[in-house]
Amino acid sequence: MPNGEKSTGALVGSIIIIVILVIGAVYIIGKSQMEKQRNNAPAAPAQPQTESVSTPSAGPTDLNSMQNDLNTTGSGINSADQGVK
Repeated sequence: MPNGEKSTGALVGSIIIIVILVIGAVYIIGKSQMEKQRNNAPAAPAQPQTESVSTPSAGPTDLNSMQNDLNTTGSGINSADQGVK
């Protein structure tokens, strides 16, 4: 390269690299500030957890319908193994 000519390619490449570094620095600083704000934010007050246990109420109609279901499915199960030797 003669002494009178200047290379603009190196200058453009350097500027692109500097811009990328600045964008990365802004991203990292923003991310760390968001984490600090999240850590410094007051936590929601802890509410005691209560468990409610509900017992199923099986009335006579529920028991009868369950028994009918068992009777109908049971009849098919008893005859299912007749073809197996």
